Amino acid sequence: IEVGTAFGDVLTKNSTLECLELRGNRLGDEGIIDFARQLRLNTVLRYINFSNNQLSQESVVAFGRALKENTSLETLILDYNKLKNCDQGLIDILKSSSALKNLSLNKTDLGKEEIKALAKGLSLNSTLEGLSLAENNFTDEIVKEFGEAISDRYQLKTINLLSNPLFLGDFSQNVQDTLIYRQILCNNIRTSIYSPLT
Repeated sequence: IEVGTAFGDVLTKNSTLECLELRGNRLGDEGIIDFARQLRLNTVLRYINFSNNQLSQESVVAFGRALKENTSLETLILDYNKLKNCDQGLIDILKSSSALKNLSLNKTDLGKEEIKALAKGLSLNSTLEGLSLAENNFTDEIVKEFGEAISDRYQLKTINLLSNPLFLGDFSQNVQDTLIYRQILCNNIRTSIYSPLT
């Protein structure tokens, strides 16, 4: 808790910090909520990595609220946190942000409802260019629905779906016409979004 609060205080006083790596620190929701409150008014931080910090729905909601006011954050990485049942928070993050370009949610226990929420959030977002969803056990059916839902999100340049059980059985033959499958097969979508400060 103290670490999240301390770095939140740094955000209010520091005018040069652009990149913050805090992965694997077990900060938990309470520490991140304190941090997110201060993030609202920060105008320089561009990259945050809070992977593997025991975060859940409360943290996602807090980031959604913070991004309504923050105008600088371009990359948010929340990998290896259990974010199931965070559908409204994910919508808020995408709907609220005016600067976010990269969102990474690898191995975060996302399910069908969360992927629907991401699609809805993307329909309200005009800035996101990279979305990473590796290792989430997405099936062909879930990805098919997602691809159809984001078919007009032309600002998206990168979607990472590595290590999901896709292209299994005969079902995949029926969904090749969706945008996401065409782009993956044509190798037009890269498989990583980790170049946040270029």
